[in-house]
Amino acid sequence: MSVFNDINQLNYNGHKIDPTTGTLKGSQDAHQIIVEYHNVACPDCKNWWETHRPYLTRLTRHGDLGRLIKFLNKDKPGLRAGRVAHKYLDLYDPNHLSEQLDFLYANQAEWRALGGKKLTDYLEEHLGQAYDHQDILDKVAEEAERLGLHNIPTIVLSDDDYWTEDVTTPQVQCRLFEMRK
Repeated sequence: MSVFNDINQLNYNGHKIDPTTGTLKGSQDAHQIIVEYHNVACPDCKNWWETHRPYLTRLTRHGDLGRLIKFLNKDKPGLRAGRVAHKYLDLYDPNHLSEQLDFLYANQAEWRALGGKKLTDYLEEHLGQAYDHQDILDKVAEEAERLGLHNIPTIVLSDDDYWTEDVTTPQVQCRLFEMRK
């Protein structure tokens, strides 16, 4: 197993992961880089974000961890609102993106139940105007398909290791500590 410590050398199962289609939280020179695939309408992604964010943020601030965050559009009925919400995410500013994710996950039940114009009005009111980055979202979907990633959240740790939503905080802490050795 090879730990990711060069953002330009990210691979999984022999396939390259494109660093330009995600938002990097932390330094590209961090000791380790993980790649996170989210859909903001997914309750499991909400749980991952809220459960692990404090620990991962601490590692990111200390330069130990870089988090390449990507958004995966899914066509499942319960996740379609995420396809719309992803258009309003600021993929270019990691701090603003974190604020947006905090808001969306905290209010997921409210906005996820909306549809059509009510959903877009809600997102514009709380997140601002939509961004023109559909090409990035399409590339992430193609990448996930190529890598064989079907569950969200999926967190890729190395060239042959990943987590899904059922990982616990102690497991995250232990695994990231082991990988730094």
